[in-house]
Parts: sequence; C-alpha cells; structure tokens
Amino acid sequence: MTIGGNAAMGAAAATTYNKYIVLFSFEPGSQVWVALNEIAEAPAGASFATTTSELNPSARTVKAGDVLHFYTDDATGSVVSAVIYALF
Repeated sequence: MTIGGNAAMGAAAATTYNKYIVLFSFEPGSQVWVALNEIAEAPAGASFATTTSELNPSARTVKAGDVLHFYTDDATGSVVSAVIYALF
C-alpha cells in the first residue's frame, strides 16, 4: 500500500500534509506482518530472529510516498483494515 500524495482529502488545494498515522485492525486470530519501506516477512526459525516486520501493529506513522507491505503465512488469508489520518 503506497501512501498517497500530500494533500488531505477535502483540504484546500494549497493545504498540504506530509505526515500521517495509519491505524490497523486485524481479523481475530490472524497473524499479519507489516513492514514500512521493506518487504514484510515472518522471522525464520523457532528462535528469536531479526526482522524488519512487525506482527499485528496497532498503528504506524508514515509520510507521503512510503510503502507498507503486508505478509501472512495463513493459507486462507487474513482480513486487514487500514485507516489513514493526516497529522497537522
């Protein structure tokens, strides 16, 4: 999901915003990895591993042009909702 331009919806053409907050909600029981400007992936192996992804985050701050990537290893898929608000 690419974060769109820098004009807030309904704002005057001269009003621009560059920072946003994205609020997530996930289907109960789902495991969705989210990464900002990286490829989303689950950690490899049974032990603690480094990853650039976050499991089921509640929110992320982003800026115009950022890209959010989502990954799940659930074969049936998972439902994710993302709502974006401009920060003033």
